[in-house]
Amino acid sequence: ERTPRSAGIRAATPLEVLVITRDDFFQLLREESTAVKLLWAMVRMLNARLRVTTDELSLARLERGE
Repeated sequence: ERTPRSAGIRAATPLEVLVITRDDFFQLLREESTAVKLLWAMVRMLNARLRVTTDELSLARLERGE
């Protein structure tokens, strides 16, 4: 999506970053073997993040007595 982001990030430690432009990203998706590997990795990462967020929400609800 081209909507503005609602948050920013700041690294707590030095890191290396890979930047892929929108056009380059879609070109990668057109190459089937690369696209499958890339999308699968992204799905796994998003699944892990969702799990953490769900756990944190459950804990917050418990602490509030919900």
